[in-house]
Amino acid sequence: MSFINILDLNNMKRYNLLIATVLTLFIATSCDSLLDIEPTQEVSEEAALASSENIQSILIGAYNSIADDDFLGGGLATEAELLSHDSADPEINFTGTFQTLRQIYNKQVQTTNGQIEATYNRAYITVNLTNIVLANLDKIEDEAVRQQVQGEALFLRGLTFFEMVKMYAAPYSAGNTGSNPGIQIVTEPEEDYANIRMIGRSSVEDTYQQILSDLTTAKSLMAPTNGVFAGSLTASAVLSRVYLQMGDYENAAIEASTVIESGAYSLVSDYSAAFNNSNVNTSEDIFAIQVSDQDGANDLNLYFAAESAGGRGDIDITPAHIALYEEGDARLDLFYYDDPSAPETSPLRTGKWRNQYGNVNVIRLSEMYLTRAEANFELSVANQVGPNTPIEDVNIVRERVGLDPLLPVDFTLEDILMERKLELAFEGRLLHDLKRRQSDVGTVAYDSQAIIFPVPQRETNINPDLN
Repeated sequence: MSFINILDLNNMKRYNLLIATVLTLFIATSCDSLLDIEPTQEVSEEAALASSENIQSILIGAYNSIADDDFLGGGLATEAELLSHDSADPEINFTGTFQTLRQIYNKQVQTTNGQIEATYNRAYITVNLTNIVLANLDKIEDEAVRQQVQGEALFLRGLTFFEMVKMYAAPYSAGNTGSNPGIQIVTEPEEDYANIRMIGRSSVEDTYQQILSDLTTAKSLMAPTNGVFAGSLTASAVLSRVYLQMGDYENAAIEASTVIESGAYSLVSDYSAAFNNSNVNTSEDIFAIQVSDQDGANDLNLYFAAESAGGRGDIDITPAHIALYEEGDARLDLFYYDDPSAPETSPLRTGKWRNQYGNVNVIRLSEMYLTRAEANFELSVANQVGPNTPIEDVNIVRERVGLDPLLPVDFTLEDILMERKLELAFEGRLLHDLKRRQSDVGTVAYDSQAIIFPVPQRETNINPDLN
């Protein structure tokens, strides 16, 4: 008899996938040894994979896994924000006590850093769950349901690979994509986590091709929208990011325009209303991690918010960032002081993350406008995509926050990139935008190892080929 064991070695814990009726539960137990990965509870593979309902429950488990606080539940975005500041003139200050995050902020990440270990392991737990779903699609008799489930599993796997290659590998813009090491591409379910560990790293190019394959196939299989879960438009939104990261501006514009012109999403009239919503998407959320007082995690709130808002207050906003905004920009209204009566001595916070039970916005419609604007700006006029010019798309975003439209005579690429920086501030996007545009982070080169996470030592000790 064989067994399904989904093992998470993050923070010396292990996770076992248990299926009881149609519920997927993760059971965490302490682990005394790195190599002590024998499960304490098991269910037979035959029972766990016996029905369509159980396969769909494992898919829900994959959503739950990708939403973990060490991944899209805010942890990964926080890590990216800490890496993206200019040490000489920082726009954020890390004042917390966690040394794992201090290393990231200082761009001196050690291979034993527990935070990057947690993120790494969470990614491959998620991937393994999606692979289990994909390997057992034959249990789903309804063809429409089977295609949707397949698409969602591929979407989650492609998204996970994309988030990992951006953090743990050289940027695509650095070139040498066929020889630079990417990440581990795991496409088959593994009963033993040790087997995943022995898979080597693919190249950056092969990693991106796998991501494109997963997401384009997912897009072809899913319904356009699917509530808070992934649909084909969600896949298009992520594809726009992937193509933009690769410098493929035409396809980036096509995918972003697909989302915009679908009419499925609209900008909320009040910028502040896009954030801090518990367990419900706004009209501009293309994909968001659902958080409530019963379930979910928001590590962006944990680290950026004041204690009064359920956070630790570990990350302060500096005057260098505030100085970037134009007078009258409604985005300025979100910033607040820990103690409004003493602004001279009180830390400044971003109000994007001011509800410990608020959703984590992963992709919003405003990003699609800015992606299409940038991509079209890079294309010849004859090849531009969609009904708007680049400046028209940028001005849609500016109008929402009460700013005057930019004028064509003064319009530059830098205008688009600045609008993108301010619109998506503290959402985990800046680091990747800097890397793809080959813009250094202060004195640190855009492709420096200092802003690329190393594969955790726990993994390289077992598989030296991962170095």
